[in-house]
Amino acid sequence: MKFAISLLIGILVAGCTVQIGTGRDFAGVVGVAVLTAGMIEYERERTDPAAQPPELSSTRTVVEHDCTRPLDGISGNLKCR
Repeated sequence: MKFAISLLIGILVAGCTVQIGTGRDFAGVVGVAVLTAGMIEYERERTDPAAQPPELSSTRTVVEHDCTRPLDGISGNLKCR
């Protein structure tokens, strides 16, 4: 263990570098994998019933308003007609 640590410190002090070369194909595969993972996560959230907003309570009042006109200080739930 002490030898490995000494060797590692010696390599770092000597200025050696490690490079990992990848081609354009690898970057393309990684890009497609990231996009695919994002699409899968989006679909999972979109179709998850727990992620959907709850139904409005029937005890709350809903104000119907012509949404082509400006609002006049309406507060509460708004429903466009």
